[in-house]
Amino acid sequence: MMKNNYTPQWRLWLILAIQICLFTFTNAQDTGGKDLLVAPLPELLKSEAGLSIESSAQWEKIRRNELMELFENNVYGRIPKTDISIKHRLVFEDREALQGTAIQKEVVLEVCKGIDTLEISLLVFLPKDQSAAVPLFLGLNFNGNHSTHPDPRISMTKSWVRNNSSLGITDYRATEAS
Repeated sequence: MMKNNYTPQWRLWLILAIQICLFTFTNAQDTGGKDLLVAPLPELLKSEAGLSIESSAQWEKIRRNELMELFENNVYGRIPKTDISIKHRLVFEDREALQGTAIQKEVVLEVCKGIDTLEISLLVFLPKDQSAAVPLFLGLNFNGNHSTHPDPRISMTKSWVRNNSSLGITDYRATEAS
């Protein structure tokens, strides 16, 4: 029987990979005292003019507006300064939903500007018999509200939906099968 006198190549690669990982991990932890942020965050209690904010009145009058403007310009954008109205319409309400434990509502929000209207359909489930406000979680649904619960009263979406043959969605429209 012949004996191999060489170290298998995979062992060398494994050792090299471990050394690289350890070296990278060690050096990644040492920032050398440098801040790793690409852009510095604004100081919350110092105005853009350098004034220290020392009271809630100063915050409300000066700094809050400056920070809101930063968010508008750099993060969220501005709310359009236009004549938009928002109305709501209750499609149906079931006060005995989920075996009597919840109130189910389908509500349509109508966002209007002149003759243009955008409808947003919301399906809401609230716990029944609550005397105080309760949290409400809003989830985005990309297949239509009718796909979240088998209640036949839930309206089928008229919006564009991604084709999914397993859900019965074809031609980018919801169907009775979906």
